Amino acid sequence: MRKAQKQQAEDFIKILGEAHDEIRKAIEKKNISAALSLLADCQDGAIALGNLIEAAEGEGFGTIALLESYCEQVYRIYGELEKGQPIAVGKAYKNLRQMLFKIESSVKNDIRIRTEVVFLPYKASMWDSLESIWKAADEDPDCDAYVIPIPYYDKNPDGSFRELHYEGGEYPKDVPVVWYEDYDFETRRPDMVFIHNPYDECNIVTSVHPFFYSKNLKKFTDKLVYVPYFILGEIDPEDRQALKDIEKFCLVPGVAYADQVIVQSEDMRQAYVNVLTEFMSGQGRSRAYWEKKILGLGSPKVDKVLGTRKENLEIPEEWKKVIQRPDGSWKKVIFYNTTVTALLQHSEQYLVKLRDVLRVFYENRDEVALLWRPHPLMEATIESMRPELGAAYKEIVGAYRRDGWGVYDDSSDMDRAVCLSDGYYGDGSSVVQLFCALNKFVLHQYIEDEMESMNNLMRVIPRAICGRQCDKYVLDFADNYLYKDCGDGELEFVSDIERGRGCNGFEYGEIINRKNDIIIVPNYCEFFLIYNLVEKSIRHIYVDKKLYENNINKPGFHKIIPYGNKIFITKYVCNAVACIDMNTLEITYTNIFDDSEQEWNLFRTVGDCYGYGSLLYIPLMDTNYFIIFDMENCTHEVKQLYENIKIATICGCGDEVYIVEMNGRKLYTLNLSKWKIQDVMDIFLPDGFIQKVSSEEHDIKFIGSIYYKRQLWLMPYARSNMIVRIELGLRCTECGCQHDMSQVLNYTREGGVLWIYTDKGAIKIDMDTLEVVFTDYFQSKSSAKTYWRHKLHYTGTAIEMNELWFPLENYIEYIAGHEQVKDMG
Repeated sequence: MRKAQKQQAEDFIKILGEAHDEIRKAIEKKNISAALSLLADCQDGAIALGNLIEAAEGEGFGTIALLESYCEQVYRIYGELEKGQPIAVGKAYKNLRQMLFKIESSVKNDIRIRTEVVFLPYKASMWDSLESIWKAADEDPDCDAYVIPIPYYDKNPDGSFRELHYEGGEYPKDVPVVWYEDYDFETRRPDMVFIHNPYDECNIVTSVHPFFYSKNLKKFTDKLVYVPYFILGEIDPEDRQALKDIEKFCLVPGVAYADQVIVQSEDMRQAYVNVLTEFMSGQGRSRAYWEKKILGLGSPKVDKVLGTRKENLEIPEEWKKVIQRPDGSWKKVIFYNTTVTALLQHSEQYLVKLRDVLRVFYENRDEVALLWRPHPLMEATIESMRPELGAAYKEIVGAYRRDGWGVYDDSSDMDRAVCLSDGYYGDGSSVVQLFCALNKFVLHQYIEDEMESMNNLMRVIPRAICGRQCDKYVLDFADNYLYKDCGDGELEFVSDIERGRGCNGFEYGEIINRKNDIIIVPNYCEFFLIYNLVEKSIRHIYVDKKLYENNINKPGFHKIIPYGNKIFITKYVCNAVACIDMNTLEITYTNIFDDSEQEWNLFRTVGDCYGYGSLLYIPLMDTNYFIIFDMENCTHEVKQLYENIKIATICGCGDEVYIVEMNGRKLYTLNLSKWKIQDVMDIFLPDGFIQKVSSEEHDIKFIGSIYYKRQLWLMPYARSNMIVRIELGLRCTECGCQHDMSQVLNYTREGGVLWIYTDKGAIKIDMDTLEVVFTDYFQSKSSAKTYWRHKLHYTGTAIEMNELWFPLENYIEYIAGHEQVKDMG
């Protein structure tokens, strides 16, 4: 019996008890007509109660026999009163009360409450987000679970409804589905309703039928539960930028109207709570409300893929023709995922990329099998939001399907494709998290926009692989792996370097060697690391918290200057200089500004500083101030230029310092002895110089500079396509190096050789002959294999790479040849 029905039965019994009291009073007052009327009502009530119980528990249920005896007793009393026979009121009242007590006890103890749960998926391919919950409910003997696929509409560009879809026939055979018009929500009022579509009318591509909007379903159940159909990449719930990125998933109607929201992890729960607390504070929703409402119980999607075995999959025969070789062996399978978000972002360029990807896989079809699975709403999205791409996209899909050299999966069973595949390639998506859960390789697709494609820009990527070279040692800034450069682009893995607390990449900024030690300087991390190459040990030296507690919670050391047997390190925020004694490894700090000069702590130092004798000249970016630091006795002064110059970068020779202003238009020569600007030169950038920076950034052209033989070599800021070389004394500039370099991370000069370390590799420039040699550390299969093997071995997690610095062709080659993950330690 349903909870509401049992409550109704208990209410019936309570009313009967109250009627007995009124019957006794009426008989005692000789009001026989009133007593007869009440007895008739008791008879009708008992019959109605019996019908209710029989409908829920079946004919012959024990409580029904008790009700029949009760009705007989009521009928006997009614007959005696109607005939005018004398009646013992107290005895009759006592008998009715005792019989009613037995009925009440039976209802309470013999009738078990059954829960009615309704699941409302709309796309069959998203059923895995609810399936494990449904299975648990279906196996509960006290629960009635109903799967009711609901219809949905495509939308026109103006938001009006177009075609109606219903996918009830596409669910697994073991899932009994109910036609949505056969279930009366108003009458049945299910105890719980589960949904995985949170958008109501807010989705611009599709819409479930308006009856199934969360705000309407809330009227028919006491508990509406929303489970996302996607999985997000895990984030730090205290990372404000990461929280901003997930706002669109939190601030949706399904989250607002649901009584409970189930998300993938405890960290994601805290992230949702943080976002909702901030945005809903004005609506009377406290943090405690959201903490009670959001539950981090995990995603059923992960339950599904972890519970699916490859040997149990039903593989279509047309798939086998693609996957199986003539000798019966199977190729490795790569899952290609294309998403609506990426399509909307890149439009025509996305189709260019799509054709090129299919070309690459076609050329490698003997090595791997391609399983292309576009987002289920891809075509609907194109029709609604990019109709001009429709014909071209359909032509690409049609040709791929006709040629039959790859698998095209538009079925509702995504988990089959995930479990069958050996690796993932494609756009960022919640599917990535499923591959990570299975410890399978992931390569993120990279799509150049038209400007980048035309002008070969340096590109900024989220994961930088090549750090600073230090006597043939390379630190990977993003993943904290230390390598030895063996030459010819080959790397030998040395060690995994520990992350700092709360960090996720770029914990360290510089490395320098000392005999058998490598000193690793913190950026976001809270300690220096000393790695001993002989003992293979790591020692921590913690930074004084006072140096960074008010500066975005990071030490931010970033520039190393040798002086005698010491090295000095400047900070990104200019409140201190660190000194390391290279004999003892003792670290001391010199405060530049004290607590009474907090406004100075807002200024940043530039990437460069200049040492002349014992004095270190440290410019403050976007100002005309210098910190002049005496490395001999660790004293300092702050000095201002007379000219109103906004400094971007400096370098020097003797007592002359060359200053490039922020906008990259002028070069100034500062005489240190006279502290006077002696020359000003216009910078005319070479034809073809291109730079792309965020609209939030200042107009900064260069972030670093090097002096060599009356030449200045200027390192570009953000994304650009060249380094600029200036011949001093001449009123012109030349292109010093034009190369696909990506973001410049570090650079150093060794005699007449300039080494530039970018997020794609190392560039070696002969500054006399201008010969350029580019080394992509991860272009070769052997280096990539070294990296991947050790990444997996040390992290124990799935490997995610980016196509920007690991080409698709190499990924295919590697997947085709790698052994199972468990064999790669």
